[in-house]
Amino acid sequence: MAESLYDRVVAPIADLPRADAWAALMARLEEHELLPYLFEVLLMVKRRELGLPLQADRWHPETEAKWKQALEEHYHAACLKVGRLYLEYGDIAGAWPYLRAARVKEPVLEALERWEGPSSDAEPSERREEIDAVIDLAFQQGLHPVRGYELILRHRGTCDGITALERHFPHGREVREECGVRLVRQLWREVMEGIARDVQAREGKPAGAASIPEAIAGRPWLFEGRSYHVDPSHLQSVIRLAPTLASHSALELAIQLCEYGLGLRTGDQRADGAPFERFYADYHLFLSALAGRETERAIAHFTAKAEAHEMGKDRKHFPGQILVYLLDRLDRPREAAEAYLRFLRQVKEVSATAPAVLRIFDRAENARGLRELAAERRDILQHAASLLIEEKDAPQS
Repeated sequence: MAESLYDRVVAPIADLPRADAWAALMARLEEHELLPYLFEVLLMVKRRELGLPLQADRWHPETEAKWKQALEEHYHAACLKVGRLYLEYGDIAGAWPYLRAARVKEPVLEALERWEGPSSDAEPSERREEIDAVIDLAFQQGLHPVRGYELILRHRGTCDGITALERHFPHGREVREECGVRLVRQLWREVMEGIARDVQAREGKPAGAASIPEAIAGRPWLFEGRSYHVDPSHLQSVIRLAPTLASHSALELAIQLCEYGLGLRTGDQRADGAPFERFYADYHLFLSALAGRETERAIAHFTAKAEAHEMGKDRKHFPGQILVYLLDRLDRPREAAEAYLRFLRQVKEVSATAPAVLRIFDRAENARGLRELAAERRDILQHAASLLIEEKDAPQS
């Protein structure tokens, strides 16, 4: 018969005198990391010191009320003690419920920053459970979402990192920005590391490059056959995401990823829908404009794409949305409003890619255009907004 927890913890100290048994029991609960038991024992000890029943008596609440402050203070102290013990034992997910109850967050945040992964001695199933628990705490529960996302990339890989950003992202814009930057950097590193391995194997020396264009220059053999250094679907997913980021450094890395994609054989350069039919070339120009280069060429290019697009029965116009987004990001609000009226006024549903309509017309100070749009759409809020824009622009008497 397997030895029970009772046999391991209590049986060896069962014959000790009461005073010694208490101290031994507390020590053994800590030694065996039976911290939920230790927490309950700590609460019972305090209740007995106060002359209260070992468990709360719901039939006599007036007795509990008398000692409410003392019980709450001890509960707080017990939560701190047990939570910190969990952290000492490396169990961050176990610590959080207790430290959250004690309204103490910093030690858990610090532990998450230090945590690199489970012990190498752990069984594979235990490793997965610990990784999942820490990521759930940091990312899904939102205790430290950016660190949680870093751990997703490290322990689950780029594919899961892409999925986390593409689906219903549970955090705000600033967190998404930081996570997106980390994703772009990770994929860039994967490409550079893959190229470095191939160069070392073929040339017998390091690639000696600080960027993707430098690393691939003069080495067409890197793309021979069906050679690529990251999954092409990952490459395209990250490039699609990059224009939503504000970070200039991330945009520059994404431009390098486009240059890598342009080197892939034609069969691996999958097209997207308009306006990104020539995926890597179109995104290269789009991202370059967002980074402050070739802006006029990009505007002309994506305007032509919007003009060439015929709206279908679904009443969608993605090229028009991309043009409006580009003009807004380039701080050209009046042109953005004009493009909106030209290409999107009949669009049934504008996706999150395009800036919000009120923002566009407010920045452009275009009350008339918004009022026309409101009348066509029978939209009361847009009409109200047009009046406020007109009021803002009216000369002060």
